[in-house]
Amino acid sequence: ELRREAVLVLQQVMDSQDAVAAVTPLIQDKNDKVRLTVAEALGSRPSPEAASALMTMAQSDRSRVVQLAATQSLGKHPSAEVRQFLASKLEDRSPAMQYQASLALKNMTGKNFGGDIDAWKRYLAGEDVPEPKPRLADSMKSILPSWR
Repeated sequence: ELRREAVLVLQQVMDSQDAVAAVTPLIQDKNDKVRLTVAEALGSRPSPEAASALMTMAQSDRSRVVQLAATQSLGKHPSAEVRQFLASKLEDRSPAMQYQASLALKNMTGKNFGGDIDAWKRYLAGEDVPEPKPRLADSMKSILPSWR
């Protein structure tokens, strides 16, 4: 818990390269909660080092939850290398990973193809893919306050 708390404190100063350097080795921590917090923290610092660590986590972490969180955080790292990595995650067998990659790409590109993986693949291949029109229900959600 102390290592997780330390990452949360360092997340407040992630614009410092020293903070990134201090957090990055914790991608190998034995505790899933620590690695999950590291994935979130590295998402707040767009840098090649943070992106590289996140790609490692998204590819090979032993926890699928950490892999998904790292993939989501990659959406805040706009680079050709990250974009290509996220495109490869659209080919993953897991629908959860495909969806997380599409959310990261939405964050990175500003495009919104939702969970339409084929549309994302065509867009990333350079095709001119029109974004779907928002549904009435989605429009109403954004206008009306949350109610159950």
